[in-house]
Amino acid sequence: AGVDLNRNFPLHHRRRARWLDWWPMWNPGPEPASEPETRALSDLFGTVRPSVALSLHSFGRWFFYPPAAHRSPDPGSAAHARCLAAARAPGYRSAQLGRWAWWFRAYGTEIDTLADRGALAFLVEISRGGIGKWPGSRLLDPFCLFNPPDPEPETARLLPALRTLLQTALTEEYPVQGRNWKT
Repeated sequence: AGVDLNRNFPLHHRRRARWLDWWPMWNPGPEPASEPETRALSDLFGTVRPSVALSLHSFGRWFFYPPAAHRSPDPGSAAHARCLAAARAPGYRSAQLGRWAWWFRAYGTEIDTLADRGALAFLVEISRGGIGKWPGSRLLDPFCLFNPPDPEPETARLLPALRTLLQTALTEEYPVQGRNWKT
């Protein structure tokens, strides 16, 4: 199994327990920014400081915001909540990623790293996927699992909310974190 780039960023990176090596998902890699893609983005975040960042993913109909690695809200959580209250998309929910479920934490994420560098960062899980009620062999096809059969309705549902989210976020005051940045 490969490295999950969404768990390979420096901030709050954690190596996975060896007993989970059989599980193909959420492999954070042997060390922070061990992959060229995350290393390049981490280097970029060291010089370029975006004020707003969207990370688009493909499953779940969620708007998430940091922190992802812990349950406690950060000083910027109120700004995230205000932005998401303005940007509603039918069928989408929003939450701090570290509070999505009592048992779930996401370590080494891009949104925690971006927030730490001062960006108002959001992770958007687009669509409910495409397996449907009777998935059969589609359950074994990652493309079908994570992508809707027809992307047009999902695009029409989500684009106005993303536009509003960006417009609202660009007017927000967001406290620069910078407490835990590791290069």
